[in-house]
Amino acid sequence: MGRIIKALRYTASGFWVKVRGWIEGQSAATGAASGAARPGLVRLGIARNVRIAGARPGFLFFSTELHETPPQVHSGRPELQRAAPPVTIIAMKGIIVAAGYGTRFLPVTKTIPKEMLPIGVTPSIAYIAKEFVDSGITDIIVISSRRKKALEDYFDREIELEELFMREGREDRLEKIRPFPARISFVRQAEMKGTGHALMQVSHLLGGEPCIVAYPDDIVIGTVPLARQLMSVYEQTGKCVLATIYEPGDVSRYGVIDPAPDGVSVRGFVEKPAAGSEPSHEVSIGRFLYTPEFFSWLEQGWEHHGSGEYYHVYALNKMIEKGKVAYARVDGTRLDTGEPGGFFEAQLYNAMQEPALKSVLARFVAEHGAELGLLKE
Repeated sequence: MGRIIKALRYTASGFWVKVRGWIEGQSAATGAASGAARPGLVRLGIARNVRIAGARPGFLFFSTELHETPPQVHSGRPELQRAAPPVTIIAMKGIIVAAGYGTRFLPVTKTIPKEMLPIGVTPSIAYIAKEFVDSGITDIIVISSRRKKALEDYFDREIELEELFMREGREDRLEKIRPFPARISFVRQAEMKGTGHALMQVSHLLGGEPCIVAYPDDIVIGTVPLARQLMSVYEQTGKCVLATIYEPGDVSRYGVIDPAPDGVSVRGFVEKPAAGSEPSHEVSIGRFLYTPEFFSWLEQGWEHHGSGEYYHVYALNKMIEKGKVAYARVDGTRLDTGEPGGFFEAQLYNAMQEPALKSVLARFVAEHGAELGLLKE
């Protein structure tokens, strides 16, 4: 056993071991009503550059994942028996890409991660984590870098403050620092080689399952969380899904899709088209649902990549060629925090939602409206 553990400690990525006896024994108890056992997998793994919030790094970890088996339908017609069953999401992971330098926000990002800059009093990355949790995602991977230790600290527990607030009976403050109900892991991108390269650092942790990828520059406020909106389209199509917005004006700084006539599928994608050459005004924003096949193409593209940063466009185009990409127009209010102007607008939007801040904003406009061109002298 000692030799096995020693071997596992030097495994670069996790591996899967079928364990039927124990899992089926557990499944029998939960599936007795239906009379169907639930096959599962037990994952054993260790990765040197992975940290899990609240856990001790460097230790072998075990996690079980039970997968419901879709019911088999026998119609007597071979063509129907071979038809793919509806897609059912079991345990989708969420990935937050947060390794970049944030140079548009210098000098503050010299020491503070851009993802920690607050909208009101809440860090922008917390909006993404909440979106994931509200969508049913409980396994979140943050792609970070050595300069962003504050992200790990933010998602960890703050024992000293917890004890202080408990002694004071300040449940309201305790709630503000309560950890997210999710397992949050961190993977560092050692070199800034682009977002495509960043995604390659976590592909071995996905267990051959689809995932949601989020860029914190885009925050969407709405009734249905954005990640859940993409998951709904995936459940219907089984395809990769891009989140989009309709931009009636200039789209030359966006990635623009060429939507198919069915209003769901994507038949082309153009990155930053020249004015007048855009295939549509449906532009992609920073939220994606990727299937396992996407990551295979991502690896292949990297093999042929030369110098410079590597992005996801090669893999995305390959999936589009195979008819395996759909899109979902965002239902909600999008806040673009990727540059100072949009970040400031997000602050104003937040102030409008908070009564105490809204009154401050109203007073400021009343006093300075003429200077802003909003009121007559």
